[in-house]
Amino acid sequence: MTDGEVGVLVRDAASRHGIELSEKQVGRFSSYVKLIQQWQRTVVRLVGNDDATVLVTDHVADAFRTYRCVDAWKGKRAVDIGSGAGFPGVCLKIVEPELHLTLLDARTKKVAFLTRVAADLGLDGVEVVRGRAEELAHEGEFREEFDIATMRAVARLARAMEIGLAFVGVGGVLVVRRGGTSGEDIGVAERCARRYGGGQVVVHRDAILDRRSRGSCIVVAKTESMDRRYPRGPAGDDGESLVAE
Repeated sequence: MTDGEVGVLVRDAASRHGIELSEKQVGRFSSYVKLIQQWQRTVVRLVGNDDATVLVTDHVADAFRTYRCVDAWKGKRAVDIGSGAGFPGVCLKIVEPELHLTLLDARTKKVAFLTRVAADLGLDGVEVVRGRAEELAHEGEFREEFDIATMRAVARLARAMEIGLAFVGVGGVLVVRRGGTSGEDIGVAERCARRYGGGQVVVHRDAILDRRSRGSCIVVAKTESMDRRYPRGPAGDDGESLVAE
């Protein structure tokens, strides 16, 4: 697929979420897709399917949905926890250049990829950090220091809440992207919010009715500081890891 064809897909996905992109931004998305494909085929597995159409209609569009769940990104400090291939963090930065972004991942090759992306795409104000989120969340540089934290493909919602809210300062929000959110999930989110310093829980379900828009975003406001006991160690409370591989 040519850069022009990728650009058409990106513009279409953006417009469906009320986002206008400049030629420069569209070009960055095209370059990003190409970098994912190059690294996927020669260095490290980043995504399940690196077809350009899938990358845009699944992953980039998913990042656009995340973007629409928060009112203001400009000038904010955001951390993308378990960033992997850079979704949604890199996409959010391309859409909002004045976002101060930290990409966090525990895997060396993925950190190398994210560092290359930031350099090749000319993304200023991006820090790439290697480490386990549940450990970094106890360090002063990261604990409750961000306006927005994003996460996707989490193993368990309760665990995501415990880790994610540790990075968010009072007045900020945690955005958890999920494939679907049941009534039971909402109950879990509300209980965890109370436990980990969160407040109001709002669920944004996808309004675009196509086969790839079946997920939701859970947005949790941070209203008070989290107890220093949390988050717990790498296995959490039941042996499950934080982010699905």
